[in-house]
Amino acid sequence: MFRILLATAFLSAATLLCASFKPIDNNPLAISSINARYEVWIPQIWCDFYDVYVAFRDENGRAYSFKVIQPKRFIYTITRKPYEAPREYGLQVTVTPKKDHPAIDRKKKYVFETEIICEFYALRNNGEVLKELSSDLYPYSNTKKTKEIFSGEELVTSMNSNSKKYLCNFVKTWDGKY
Repeated sequence: MFRILLATAFLSAATLLCASFKPIDNNPLAISSINARYEVWIPQIWCDFYDVYVAFRDENGRAYSFKVIQPKRFIYTITRKPYEAPREYGLQVTVTPKKDHPAIDRKKKYVFETEIICEFYALRNNGEVLKELSSDLYPYSNTKKTKEIFSGEELVTSMNSNSKKYLCNFVKTWDGKY
């Protein structure tokens, strides 16, 4: 009798454990992962003259943001199984002129450079990127390198405008179907 109870308990536990796992799909064309990559390079000149904020969604879809106060290369990658992946992805980089910026030499040229990379893609079991436009899983990749040159006069005007500027505003939502 004890053996029957023990065997029943074992089978019940094994059934519950197996039910909590998603089956492995060995089809080479099946989707193995949903991926995103954000990369932002902010040099010192931006930090000197602007308040720089980076906002992004993490691997669970939660929103985070931080202020960049010194030169920074921010890199964040997400690789999740399709059934675990968040439905929303995003990266936003904004700048607002500082009130306490360094003195501006009106005769000097100021060069503001940045590089921002946003990628979103689904990988198949065979390692290929899903390219069909089925669902919302089509790949997205954008590398934006900017080099803005301001005269001292133009920089004074920009600083006085006090307006927010978007260096990046990437948003990707997919329906969860794969």
